Amino acid sequence: MFSPQNNVAAAAANPLQRNQMLSQLLRQCNYNQIGALNNTCFQVFSSYTEMTPCLQTMKVGNTTQNVIELVGNVGIKLNNNTYHVLTHIVFPLQFPTCPPVIRIKNINPDKFCVNAKYLQNYTNDGFITLYLSETQTWNQHQNILRLLQQMQKELSEAFPFYEKKQQFQNGMGQVQSNPNSPYNQYNYQNQQRPPSSFQQNTYVNQGGYQQNQYNNMYGNYQQPPNPLQINNNNNNNNFVGGNQPIYMGVGQQPQYEQQVAVRLKQELEVTLKGILEEFNEEKKSSDQLYSIKQKLDENEVSCNQLEEEIRMKSSLIQQQISILQEFISQNDSASINKDNVQNFIKEQNPLQNQILELTSEQEAIKETIIYIEEAFKQKKIDFETLIKSIQYYSELEFNTKLLLKKCVANYKK
Repeated sequence: MFSPQNNVAAAAANPLQRNQMLSQLLRQCNYNQIGALNNTCFQVFSSYTEMTPCLQTMKVGNTTQNVIELVGNVGIKLNNNTYHVLTHIVFPLQFPTCPPVIRIKNINPDKFCVNAKYLQNYTNDGFITLYLSETQTWNQHQNILRLLQQMQKELSEAFPFYEKKQQFQNGMGQVQSNPNSPYNQYNYQNQQRPPSSFQQNTYVNQGGYQQNQYNNMYGNYQQPPNPLQINNNNNNNNFVGGNQPIYMGVGQQPQYEQQVAVRLKQELEVTLKGILEEFNEEKKSSDQLYSIKQKLDENEVSCNQLEEEIRMKSSLIQQQISILQEFISQNDSASINKDNVQNFIKEQNPLQNQILELTSEQEAIKETIIYIEEAFKQKKIDFETLIKSIQYYSELEFNTKLLLKKCVANYKK
């Protein structure tokens, strides 16, 4: 069981405890694809061993939702040395449809200033949100390691933080980067402090403890070499990498706010455009479904009408068959068939040939009717043809029987 004092540090050192912590936190969230998020976190843990999971509470409207956040140091190579930057990876509830949000932390804004490249995305609580080009193709690869590798590459090309000092000129306090004091990793990392109220990330351990993610997350660091060396040749006071000293005077604040407002407006326009396109697609699909439903309703009405027509015609056939059977039963005793035809045939009688022909014709008619019924059952003819054929051959059979009966009566005389 994790102790409330050192469970975060223990999780970072023990992969099994870290995985158990992740499982506990995932049960407190409402992700649709927990399996995908779980696999992604394991990929991060394998490549970035200082990363640990914690719970981030976000307010959406009038409700609060829990999301998973990975927090830990990521190594950035600069001047043949590796330096650590505190990194936060937040996974939205729509993950992996939506990419994770990656931010880096200025752990002591009073001591360290921000590279001009990142000022536009720098917030008052010391966070820099990174906008990486790999997020534009996220749905094609959905590989978080590609995002982190691009982050390391960009931060190594333009390191985000520099040490600054306080100067006073003409009664106006100004903060500027200190060209004589290089950024120091030991000083930077040992300035870590609990996050602001906006970043109160917590997790719940097995014993029911709730603890701030930053308490005892990392041990004491040994002081490595200075990550940034100042190039003072020709007294130009330029930072390595071409970064000029950064002045953060009070008069510049409106410019920053304007840049942030422009950026937010652009992002809002892109978001609204995407929502409008999705709405149009949904409306188009809805119209297509409505058209298909109308056709199905029309087909259903046609099927019902056809079914009623078949029922009526079937009833008519049954009536005709009943009439025919009644007629046959009444005249069966006087009928001639192949079994008794020889009894009515006399040699060289003029009625002999006619009786034989009528008997054969009567048998042929019966076989034809049977053939027609079989053809209908096999769907070789339609229902209307069946009715007409039966009516025709039934009438022909009736006339043949009458004629045969007259011939037999004359033959008996």
